[in-house]
Amino acid sequence: MCSQITLSPSCPASLVRPKLQPSSAQAVRQIVGILCLICIAFGVAHAQVDILASFNGTDGSSPQTSLVEGSDGNFYGTMQQVGTSNFYGLIYRVTPAGVLTTFYNFCSQPSCADGTMPQAALTLGSDGDLYGTTTQFGAHGQGTIFKITTAGVLTTLYNFCQLKNCPDGSASRAALVLASDGNFYGTTQQGGKYGSGTVFRVSPAGTFRSLYSFCALTNCPDGSGPSAALVQGNNGELYGSTYDGGTVDCPFFGTFGCGTIFEITLSGKLTTLYSIGTNAGLLTQPLTLARNGNFFGASQNGGSCSTNGCGTIFEVTSAGAYSTLYNFCTQQFCPDGAYPMGGLVQATNGVFYGTTSTGGSLSNGTLFGFSASGTLNTIYNFAGFAHGSSPVGSMIQATDGNLYGLVNQGGADDVGAIFRVSTGLAPFVETVPPAGPTSAQVLILGNNLSTASAVSFNGTAASFTVVSNTQINATVPSGATSGFVTVTTSAGPIGSNVVFHVVP
Repeated sequence: MCSQITLSPSCPASLVRPKLQPSSAQAVRQIVGILCLICIAFGVAHAQVDILASFNGTDGSSPQTSLVEGSDGNFYGTMQQVGTSNFYGLIYRVTPAGVLTTFYNFCSQPSCADGTMPQAALTLGSDGDLYGTTTQFGAHGQGTIFKITTAGVLTTLYNFCQLKNCPDGSASRAALVLASDGNFYGTTQQGGKYGSGTVFRVSPAGTFRSLYSFCALTNCPDGSGPSAALVQGNNGELYGSTYDGGTVDCPFFGTFGCGTIFEITLSGKLTTLYSIGTNAGLLTQPLTLARNGNFFGASQNGGSCSTNGCGTIFEVTSAGAYSTLYNFCTQQFCPDGAYPMGGLVQATNGVFYGTTSTGGSLSNGTLFGFSASGTLNTIYNFAGFAHGSSPVGSMIQATDGNLYGLVNQGGADDVGAIFRVSTGLAPFVETVPPAGPTSAQVLILGNNLSTASAVSFNGTAASFTVVSNTQINATVPSGATSGFVTVTTSAGPIGSNVVFHVVP
């Protein structure tokens, strides 16, 4: 069936977007199955979508965030309210073979000192540990910042709302980002000096500093309520978005605006780059740093399909020049999908991959590829039931070359699942972080690394230690320049997926 076969981006749109309206779901699946076979006959089906693991309601249900690849080669994610500890949330782990287990249940400590209800994805640190946030409980009831080892030992690094009215922020709902200075940066949607959210910095040891409080001016022209993770640009600055505020009136929030895109330095100087209007749509997912140095993203609504829009793909430069590249659902019945609830990932082939939560030939959402030149191709139509529907969060490209993502519904127990997209892309190595100064310690993530005999940064040899088959610890060598990282193994050289930027 087509739910088990993915069509390549080159599969003709007229074949994967039937205009017939069959009278039953079974007829729809039969028609799509025939069309998939036609595409195979054309010789263009070279990608495969599989359900890697299904949640069962005890180990998780209705996922909302994204996966992260751990230093041990497994994948980790968070669940907001499902777990064995009175529904306070959990962290789960899934192996590349699809073995899904509950890794940590929140509120395992007295008075829920470890926090509850994580609403953000985890972030891998250069020490091999995972870092994240919770939105409730902890010492002051407003959530925590924590780290957890791959052995399952959790340490609380910081408790939000240390002072009255939470000037340090509260309810962090966005993943942390590891910057080139070795610190983590994040946002809170609430709290701060003006109650509209913050940008903060925290070290791996837990040293915390609030860098910026939003809505510092009347009517919040600098934005309010950031809910998406930050991303570091090639110039070393951080970029992000707010959910409301800005200078453009918005029907969703009255006169408070539809949000902003901003730049902030590592020391906390914020510049508003763009105020979002209804044509752009609300931003709840992080921007993606593209190979050209600009940022690409997907809005969950906005665009031209209806009054409020069905979502867009856009590009914005570090100077704030904004361009809408694609409007979803410009055709009847949304064959190209609608309402993307995740960001984009640029894979090693240069294509941006993403999902829509609804639309497509079966109205269960789509998986698409988008070229930098502006062409969108529907790769897969989610079929619902055991095959998943309503994809959420941003997909990741793991170091095995495959893409991984989550569906909010469907799977074996109809409460969500993890899917894998095999596109034939080669394995690679990934540096954590992707930028840093000479002498910095960098984690290199990959597969089959135990036979590594050399590591180089843009051709300059580096000292390194093989930790495991999936992890190498390396030191950025003196004299290194920005470029790709290469690990030489018994099977040959393996290159990094992106350029490693050497910073002062």
